[in-house]
Amino acid sequence: MRDQTKTTLDWLPACFKVLKISRTHVSGFITNKADLSTVLECHKRETLISFVAWSDDKRKKEQGPHRLVWQVEDLSENVPLAVTNRVIHCCQHGNPRNNCKNLELSTEHEHVYSGKRKRMYIQTTKKVGCTAKLFIRYIRRFDKFSVEKGALKKRKQIIMDTLKTALQKNEAESSEIIHISLPLETAHQHHKISAESGYTRNIHPLVKKKIQEKCSEAQIIDIKTSSQDGDCVSEDKPTMLNTFLFVHQSQEQQRLLKRYGDMVLLDATYRTTKYALPLFLVVVRTNVGYKPVAEFICENESIIAISEALSLIKNGMMPGIQNIS
Repeated sequence: MRDQTKTTLDWLPACFKVLKISRTHVSGFITNKADLSTVLECHKRETLISFVAWSDDKRKKEQGPHRLVWQVEDLSENVPLAVTNRVIHCCQHGNPRNNCKNLELSTEHEHVYSGKRKRMYIQTTKKVGCTAKLFIRYIRRFDKFSVEKGALKKRKQIIMDTLKTALQKNEAESSEIIHISLPLETAHQHHKISAESGYTRNIHPLVKKKIQEKCSEAQIIDIKTSSQDGDCVSEDKPTMLNTFLFVHQSQEQQRLLKRYGDMVLLDATYRTTKYALPLFLVVVRTNVGYKPVAEFICENESIIAISEALSLIKNGMMPGIQNIS
């Protein structure tokens, strides 16, 4: 991950007033909610990472009076401030909210013995414990109750008491700003941030809308007509001649099959080892236990493919092919 410097923050919009730049975050403020959407969109395009809502204390702060302070994080302009709402967004690769569900995914049974075949996932979840968080604070400013720079603590306390009295009478005028702390690339852990990492993201709603508009304007100019109704596209139907089949049987296995082949068992070994192709073992019961007498791999688990393999084994393999000893 490359180091973040001031020259790499050109993606920030002009509405974002930078207050502080650290190794992992850049913080600043904006003046309206419309600019908030712009800043978050620019940040998402730069990092190619989405953030999900983690916590929101709006309801909690609405229940009681807001705390009046002179400084919120790195915002200090000698003006009384009150945080009306704080929202935290965490990286999409952070810790899961539902630990029980994530534990169930990570401890999924390795082998599937029955039911519909499932796709094998190398990683069952994209949560890797990234600690990057994005903070949004909605702040009320009381500009008419400002103090001069370097004012004494006693002077600030007098102004604060005056402000509290004005708030009780609903006579305090205020303006709203939004303080944002944006995580940089160095704040992310345990996952990559590159162009490839953005391939798994959903298509942007505006891009979807534009594609739909273009599709609605398109016209079909290459139309095939036919005097008779029917399919105009020929497709090769799978037959026994163009499907994959591998059968293996040694001379010793063939001898065991002739001797103990009154009853054979078919073991679907591929169900316990997650092979890409179905692997079957033909076994017989001998005087020292069950022994494999043939193995075959077919392209798909169909009656036709399995029947062909068993027929070859029954007839002593294909004529003209020597068995491997």
